[in-house]
Amino acid sequence: MVVDVSRQGGHVVWLLDGRPLGEPRLGEDEALRRAQEFLNRLGYRDMVATHAVAERGAQMITFAARSGRVLLYPDQVKVKVALDDGKVVGFDAVQYLTNHHERTLPTPRLTPQEARARVSDRLSADSVRLVVIPLAGGREALAYEVRGRLKDTTYLVYINALTGEEENILKAVPTPGGRLLM
Repeated sequence: MVVDVSRQGGHVVWLLDGRPLGEPRLGEDEALRRAQEFLNRLGYRDMVATHAVAERGAQMITFAARSGRVLLYPDQVKVKVALDDGKVVGFDAVQYLTNHHERTLPTPRLTPQEARARVSDRLSADSVRLVVIPLAGGREALAYEVRGRLKDTTYLVYINALTGEEENILKAVPTPGGRLLM
């Protein structure tokens, strides 16, 4: 096992256990439970699983920090759980340790309904939630994440909660182990 620990604060930055993985015996729900327990032991509280991909006998789960009801996408950690015995075989906290800080979030000027109205009518919206997203140059934006479907494809559209501008669109591409966001 290889572990990188920060000089400042002694935080585990990342770890990798390169052991061969056996035949999967655990499901996604159990892998998620084990990943959450691992994060709790390391002191990462109020983290929300946002994405998961299964590959080569392991489940890679991405978590984002939460401030109240707002997801903080810049503050992410990834936990890789072996599906043969449920042990954590990978962890990456670089984004979290680099970006996490106390934020004073502004009050949105748009309502969730107004954000939804700014998205194409062709997109069948499933959900709208408030998030902080990273922008170019190390900036961040408070945005509404509008998740929806167009034909058979899922999209995530990010509408700035202050200006109403479209900040980004991600397409969820199905893969054998889960969805890849592009």
